[in-house]
Amino acid sequence: MQHESKQDQNIDHYTERLVVLQALGQKQGIAITRVRAELDDIDQGLVDAAVASLQSSDVLVIDCGRLHLSSAAQRLDELCMIAI
Repeated sequence: MQHESKQDQNIDHYTERLVVLQALGQKQGIAITRVRAELDDIDQGLVDAAVASLQSSDVLVIDCGRLHLSSAAQRLDELCMIAI
């Protein structure tokens, strides 16, 4: 049986998925400002929390204001393990 921690319960996985989808296929990464603009119909606090959660989980790397998939996430994408 899998138990979610209280921290996991506060994470908006839907927004996390949307952020990851924005980063997929972006070889040079994607500007955080562009992600916020693309997801402007979602509360920006949720977007920022999703980015922070994904970064702390080593799914995303932030460099010079750009989001990049981590090498592990890129490899999963190359193996078609991330499907849309």
